[in-house]
Amino acid sequence: MTTATATAHSTPRSSRLSRTIALARAELTQFLRNPTLLFMALLFPLGLTVAMFVLSSTGGGEAFAASLALETSVLMTMLLVVYYSVLSMSTTRRDEKVLKRLRTGEAKDSDILVAIAAPSSLLAVVLMVLAPILLIVLGAPAPVNVVPLIVAVLGGIAVSAALGFLTSAFTINAEAAQITSLPVMILAIASQSTFRALMPEQVTRIIDRTPFALMGDLAHLAWSGTTVTGGFEPLESGAALAAATAPMLMLALWAVALLVLVPRVMKWESNR
Repeated sequence: MTTATATAHSTPRSSRLSRTIALARAELTQFLRNPTLLFMALLFPLGLTVAMFVLSSTGGGEAFAASLALETSVLMTMLLVVYYSVLSMSTTRRDEKVLKRLRTGEAKDSDILVAIAAPSSLLAVVLMVLAPILLIVLGAPAPVNVVPLIVAVLGGIAVSAALGFLTSAFTINAEAAQITSLPVMILAIASQSTFRALMPEQVTRIIDRTPFALMGDLAHLAWSGTTVTGGFEPLESGAALAAATAPMLMLALWAVALLVLVPRVMKWESNR
């Protein structure tokens, strides 16, 4: 009886996992067929990473230059690879009535959402593995502590995917995504540490607590043990991890809050 009960419980779980994998594979196929998304996802983030490192290290200070480049890589990867891809794909699938058809089948809403976000999320992980390797090849020193970077990537993927789904609820069609995505893109650009350092202190304090700014600060703490807005004195590995604790917790809270909001706001059917 115990074996029968275990089998009864494991079969639905395995079938649900197989459905999610099948949906994710189908989304990956569609993702790979979009040359524009592929170009933005592969070349743009890595190209900006190299350019930022080369330009920032001309006067010396390779560690801080690498942290600036890594911050750029994290923000551009989350913005262009995860956020915009999820926004575009979810809006397109809704307009094509694919989401409506999937919901009439056995797939749960969470399975569909995970499948849509899976291709860009996996690509983001690959890019965030390649970016540090590329920086080290270019002459950057090793990072101080990789834990803040790992949290920035995982939390950033969750936040960016959630923002993509939430934005799609207010996006009429895929073409309109270029307009509806502007607020998030402006926030991400304004969250770069070099821009925040030029802002009034009151504004900086607010932006410092937004998710993209938290990702950027974690990237800095991971590589150079310092942040632009928090001071230029580098920290050792343990101190850098301690300084990253609050940003990591805040980013996790952002991720949970936005993910909880997605099912309540997500628009599954087109009005047309």
